[in-house]
Amino acid sequence: MNTQKDTRIYGLRRLTIIIALAVLVLLSGLFYIISRGYAIEQAERRVQDVMLESRGFHHYVQRNMHPALYDLKTEGRIPDEFYAPELLSSSYITRNFQKYFNEERLKAGMPEIRYKMASKNPRNPVNQADSAELELIKKFASDSSLTEYSEIFEQNDEEYLLYARPFLRVDQGCLRCHGSYESAPVDLREIYKWKGGFGYEVGEIVAAEIIRSPLKHEFGVTYTSTAIFSGFLILFVVLGLGRFRLKQLIRKHTRSIRESKENLELALKGAELGMWSMNVEDKSLTVDEGWKNILGYAGDNVPKTTEELKKIIHPDDFEKLQKLLESHLGGKIKSVDAEHRIKHFDGRWLWVLSRGKIFKSDSENFPTKISGTIHDITERKEAQLEIEENLRTKEILLREIHHRVKNNLQVISSLLNLQSRKIEDNKALEAFTDSVSRIKTMSRIHSHLYMSDDYASIDFGRYTRKLVSDLVQSFKGSGGIDIDFEMAEFSAGIDFAIPFGLIINELVCNALLHAFPDNSGGKIRIILKDKGEGNYIFSVSDNGKGLPEDFNPYDTESLGMKILYTLTTQIDGELSHSSGKGTTWELKFNYCPN
Repeated sequence: MNTQKDTRIYGLRRLTIIIALAVLVLLSGLFYIISRGYAIEQAERRVQDVMLESRGFHHYVQRNMHPALYDLKTEGRIPDEFYAPELLSSSYITRNFQKYFNEERLKAGMPEIRYKMASKNPRNPVNQADSAELELIKKFASDSSLTEYSEIFEQNDEEYLLYARPFLRVDQGCLRCHGSYESAPVDLREIYKWKGGFGYEVGEIVAAEIIRSPLKHEFGVTYTSTAIFSGFLILFVVLGLGRFRLKQLIRKHTRSIRESKENLELALKGAELGMWSMNVEDKSLTVDEGWKNILGYAGDNVPKTTEELKKIIHPDDFEKLQKLLESHLGGKIKSVDAEHRIKHFDGRWLWVLSRGKIFKSDSENFPTKISGTIHDITERKEAQLEIEENLRTKEILLREIHHRVKNNLQVISSLLNLQSRKIEDNKALEAFTDSVSRIKTMSRIHSHLYMSDDYASIDFGRYTRKLVSDLVQSFKGSGGIDIDFEMAEFSAGIDFAIPFGLIINELVCNALLHAFPDNSGGKIRIILKDKGEGNYIFSVSDNGKGLPEDFNPYDTESLGMKILYTLTTQIDGELSHSSGKGTTWELKFNYCPN
């Protein structure tokens, strides 16, 4: 069954990766097609501007210069046979304008835009249309609805845009220079003795304006933008798959821990064991339901201190227990293991086996907490010993699970750190750094559980101080920042601890990163208030520069903001912010442990 399940899971993962890659290729291709089309459209607009500019020169020569010069001829101020292409030929003037225009483009480091007045019967041989251009002129002449033509062609391994428009149709005024050879000005005939550019007829299209523009720059931008877009898609897919895998691992280990705890509770209940825990410093006593059931105590009748416990231990046995406890605290024996009598709530004396051991010590290795069990050995002494061994095994297993989860998260963090060294893009590097910080936060939660006496919950007072201390040490320029804590007592299970720990990470990181520019120094206050009935208010505030006036957390591309609100939703919280002399983020939530 497990083999079949593993095969299905492996197949599902492989299918997910294939679908993700297919979507990646599809989106990249679609983006390339759209951006390429946009680049061609922009190039067409540019050459259209050049074409219209050239057309304007033609109109100026024909509509302004020609009438003025012909008036001078009529007045006799210029000989009637006078002709100079520099003054009278619109194609000559436009061609030279384009020549000087391209010279200036080349000086500015820009490619040439090649303009040609292609004619089937040109006056100047440079305007002679080639075979392809002649076909294009015929198309314009035969189809009056065809007003422009464009195509992409390749030449010398480079792509170009060809754009063409039919030149002006021949009118009556054009025949003064382009009609019969005999009626043309004498100077014109002297210049063009080969009779080129004569014999035109009214309404005829004899030429086309053609521009060839290189597309290297436009397509270069297209390739670059497509590569950047694909890179972001790849990063998104990798992070998404990584997050999905990480959630699977966390869910798997969380379920394993929960099952182990349930099995442990069932084992304790089945073995009729009672557990107790004593704080060495304040002599307080904590007992579980098993202890209460064995001895019949409930409510206010349950002993809460060692002094109250002394009253129900048989006087003949108390001194022996006291010596064993002192020897254990002094390091002379490894644990407390004693058979003694204890009074049941109904007044009966029961023989129980009490076992206890130092569970926790302070930084100086001085014992601070002792935990143990009791068992009614009058009937099941041997069974109790076996269950006790099983209990220890379960505790070691829970420790090992948290230890391995912590190690796996540290491996992921190290791999991301190694990968980030190859990233040159600052935004991508920042995203990797933020991801590493969040993974380290989850790793600290499992590390805290690994070292805690309560494997199912985390003391957030201690955890928050350790987390913030590590964050401050990891941020450059944070030496001048003071941190104040005001934390109410609060513990939570791992399902709540991970998103809440990540929220703390995001808020404190934001303050360290943005509140104090130029290492100006300042103060950050971290407060957790218990409002009663499971309601809490957590806030992170600083006296830094504050938020921008137009800041809108719902209208931002910041991944951190999106994660922050997603995590808030996950714990059914309510997040708000205010900014004035500094910034304050406030999270309201309700938590009632199961």
